[in-house]
Amino acid sequence: MITAEVYSDIQIVQGADFSRDIEFSYSDTNSHKWYGGIAKDRKGTQFNHLNNSGQAALVSFVPFTIVRKDENEITIKLTATQTRAFDDDFEGVWDLYSQPDANTASRVREVQGDVVVSPSVSDSSTSFTSFD
Repeated sequence: MITAEVYSDIQIVQGADFSRDIEFSYSDTNSHKWYGGIAKDRKGTQFNHLNNSGQAALVSFVPFTIVRKDENEITIKLTATQTRAFDDDFEGVWDLYSQPDANTASRVREVQGDVVVSPSVSDSSTSFTSFD
């Protein structure tokens, strides 16, 4: 779990679902709007990934799916398909912004950090062996 207003690195396992819970000191996450994701760098450099249609393409940003967990906690997520699309040993940056007041253009960068994608030789859709 991450406490708000910190710099936190994340490691993503290529081909596996990713999720991270982020807890805030205020208790009105539902009244905020959220936006965040992963980029190669803060300059907008393009990298190989998937476009909005799920096709291989050069992109400059991969957005998180952001869900409210409770009144002071949200979860950021990427699917296994999204994490598999990163190149082996991808390194980049991530951040998460909130817009606390929908009537203004103010945005607050709540959390930021570096991203490392660890390559995987196994596919998360592979059948598992069970022992009876």
